[in-house]
Amino acid sequence: MRPDTSSWRNHEGYDYFDGLPVEGLAWECLRRQEPYQAHYSRLVTAGDEAAPLSKEAESRWGLRFRCASGSVRRRARCFLVPGGRSIHRHPHGGTRTSVRS
Repeated sequence: MRPDTSSWRNHEGYDYFDGLPVEGLAWECLRRQEPYQAHYSRLVTAGDEAAPLSKEAESRWGLRFRCASGSVRRRARCFLVPGGRSIHRHPHGGTRTSVRS
């Protein structure tokens, strides 16, 4: 499970990162974390590595998010933000702020 770190300074070994989708990059970073490696080792020892992760484990490793996505307005006609604006909502329930691009 542990990645080969013998040539970690060789930048050519990381060229494939440039072509990774977001999910691939996230996986490359997650699998290098020692706490995740320990968690995975426990799953392998228990024979549960192919079983779905618990919701707690998904949240811990960033595979599940607290809130579901939703529209910006309560009765929005479409799900896209109009007029080149992005909406930022504080992750802990703060107010929304609108940012013009």
